[in-house]
Amino acid sequence: MSWAASQTVQQAKFCGGIGKIIDWALRLRGCDLCMDHNLEDEVFIPEIFPDLEDVDQFLDLIPHSIKEDEMTADGERWYLRSDIIKMAAIVKVWENRILTKVPGAAQDYDAFRTQCKARVGAIMKKKKDCLRWSEERARLMFDHRRSLTAKRRDKIVARLSEAGHDPRDIKTILDEPLVNRPVEIIESRWEAMSKKLTELVNVAKEYRLEGERANLVKLRRDVAIAVYFQYKKRAGLGHNSPAPSGEEIVACPPFRDIIQAGGNAKVTAKDFANAVAMLPGLVKDWRRSRLVRLLKAISNGGGQPVPDKPSNSDLEILKLAKTLFKCRSSGKIWAWGNLEDHSCTSRVQHRRRFGIECLKYDIKASELVESLIIVAGRDPNTTTTEDMDELDARFYCDKCPKGVGLARSWRNCVRVAYLHSFVNHGLWELTDLFVYLTQAAHVAEHRLTEFTGWTLLSPAETEMIIQHELNDTGNPPNRLGCAYCAEEGNTSILAAQHLATKHGKNSPSLQDFRVNRLIAPRPVYLPGPPPLSLPISAKPNKMRIKCKACGPNKTRLFKLTGFIAHAKAV
Repeated sequence: MSWAASQTVQQAKFCGGIGKIIDWALRLRGCDLCMDHNLEDEVFIPEIFPDLEDVDQFLDLIPHSIKEDEMTADGERWYLRSDIIKMAAIVKVWENRILTKVPGAAQDYDAFRTQCKARVGAIMKKKKDCLRWSEERARLMFDHRRSLTAKRRDKIVARLSEAGHDPRDIKTILDEPLVNRPVEIIESRWEAMSKKLTELVNVAKEYRLEGERANLVKLRRDVAIAVYFQYKKRAGLGHNSPAPSGEEIVACPPFRDIIQAGGNAKVTAKDFANAVAMLPGLVKDWRRSRLVRLLKAISNGGGQPVPDKPSNSDLEILKLAKTLFKCRSSGKIWAWGNLEDHSCTSRVQHRRRFGIECLKYDIKASELVESLIIVAGRDPNTTTTEDMDELDARFYCDKCPKGVGLARSWRNCVRVAYLHSFVNHGLWELTDLFVYLTQAAHVAEHRLTEFTGWTLLSPAETEMIIQHELNDTGNPPNRLGCAYCAEEGNTSILAAQHLATKHGKNSPSLQDFRVNRLIAPRPVYLPGPPPLSLPISAKPNKMRIKCKACGPNKTRLFKLTGFIAHAKAV
């Protein structure tokens, strides 16, 4: 009965709590604390009970528990303290009888020891049987609990299916504790339990429908974006044409209403026919909204105020040559013509073509270019970028060092005017990276309001500069094309070769090229200030530069790249 009680009764023998440890040899159940306080290791028993004689023979008379030890193959033996005390008292009685020479005491003591050893052997053998029985019982209990759980789940699934719930939603809740439990369903409690199960099924249904709806909307969005890309291809809205992204288009009401429409029906390209018919207007409105945002940036940047609802005439301000914007990320200056093509990839949030979020109105650069327009003899309040492109003038900086200067188109002046005004002109300037030179400067900078150094070159000088630009092998890509066909030239050499081989123009002039004036040519390095004379022979790669900041005793001459590195280190 002790073995059966150890299996069925959960109470610990000593502390009265829940005992999780069963010792089949000692026939008791206990917790870790109970076992530590009531079991003694055979190694320390001689120290704890010093009155015991012949401890090894004494311990053979009482049952023991074996704890596996990593250091010994046989494990350590642990004895119950109460058994030790009890057996010690019995042995003491026998020893007293033997000492008092009670007749037959020695023979009776030997018979007692033999009987105790036999009983211990039987207990240890029974321990193995009980352990095997316990394992078998645990397996049977596991199978029984699993069977009860399966029956409960099958019964719940059957009843929920009869109530009309979707099998997919029922399957979702099968792992809930209310379902996955080894307890038979009691009919008297089914009504209360069914309400909780119905709530769980309804929640699962909501999640499923939300997921199906999201997938359906995604498929519709993908169809809408594909339709929009096809429209862009038909309408000629290529890589260089400002147009809204697919995400912006699907957010517009004509497309959004179809995408977010109720029902579970899939859509095709035909379903967006009416929305596609509205795309020209949507693209136009998108472009106008961008211009309105840029117009408001002028007011926010210190320019003239604009109305809340600007008209088309108000938007004409953006086309003025003096209206300039600066990219917060790259620091470049942008004017109308290139403005809509602005794309910035130096920051993650700006990695989108035609983005205007990082553009701000630059009033200082606008004031500089306004002085440039006045030098060209035009009115800054009416001169547009197209007017300056048609003028195609070339400018020279009087504030740059004598002996070497730069002749620039107006768009090239726009691109560097802001930095150019801050350059220390005590150092030689042969690059657009003026900021490097400013860090090496130790003299007063030109103030923006004081900078009036632009000089307009004469028509004859401009013609010489333009001819030199046509012969420049370092022209920006796609600036030059053929005036007689649609051929584009990535460089001036390829453009000239095309004119010579296809059209017989061995010495092409400006009229033979189709020039994209929105792309500024490289500045032309001059051998001296105006007036100019032919030929213009100075080239940057043959120039040598002397640093004035190092003093008159330093005579070292630098190439362009070497001087930039030197200026940064000064």
